[in-house]
Amino acid sequence: MDNVVYADCVLINGKVATVDAHFSFKRAIAVKQGWIINVGEDQEIQQHIGPQTQVIDLGGKLILPAAHDSHIHIGWLADSWHCLNCQDVRSLAVLRERLRDQAARTPAGAWIRVCGLDPNAIKECAAEQRSLTRWDIDDVTADHPTLLALWDGHSCIVNSRALALSGLDASTPDPLGGHLGRTASGELDGNFIDLPALHLASGTMPRLTVAALKENLLAAQRLMNSEGYASYTEGAMGPGKTRARWALRGIAPSPPTMNCRMKENSPPGYPSPFTPRAGRSVLRHPEARSG
Repeated sequence: MDNVVYADCVLINGKVATVDAHFSFKRAIAVKQGWIINVGEDQEIQQHIGPQTQVIDLGGKLILPAAHDSHIHIGWLADSWHCLNCQDVRSLAVLRERLRDQAARTPAGAWIRVCGLDPNAIKECAAEQRSLTRWDIDDVTADHPTLLALWDGHSCIVNSRALALSGLDASTPDPLGGHLGRTASGELDGNFIDLPALHLASGTMPRLTVAALKENLLAAQRLMNSEGYASYTEGAMGPGKTRARWALRGIAPSPPTMNCRMKENSPPGYPSPFTPRAGRSVLRHPEARSG
């Protein structure tokens, strides 16, 4: 017993999925300084119990290893904390009611941001085999530029006020790799499809401050922790969110580990989130490591 290390926490009387070569199950875990130091049966693990050790009786509950999400957009999830979530909207009436209520709570002239909307799920659009357009929402958002980010994360719909602020009109050509929705006469209907078009639509929308981004990212990462995720690979994150994410280092509870895929060049005509200077500053960050 002289060489036994006392744990900070011991969990006993459980069903622990080890995910070893045999996918065996054990009953107990010993943890010290955030690391699992032993996994085994109750009697074996109880030797790690010292005077200061917290002991948790699992009562037969299952413990699974933490998960890694290999492709997620934590930045988009974080953005949802500053938007009106319309993921469950299935009719124009409900959409318009939510926008009207949001407009009443929003100062005149300030942007309204919507996320999660699926126009294909709106019964009126499905019945008429058409897309949602800016004219469906203009009268309930007349005093507010409004952007409806769609569920796919690649497209959006804006109202007429947002369209006017963008300076885009019927003479604006489709960006390379994107498409602007139009009427039969060529007038813009408010649909911006695929990322190059989405960047055009959102160009005049105020960006969140780093402080707000940090708050939103922390809330998103706490949600991931609560669902059992300890790490993730971020598929697309610009310099602002990247800096905000790194600024969360050391904040308890510790955010999940982030792997970030970085593209050296964007396709021709595709708006790059990084300028050369911004890209170099990110790569020089002390927390950045090559994979």
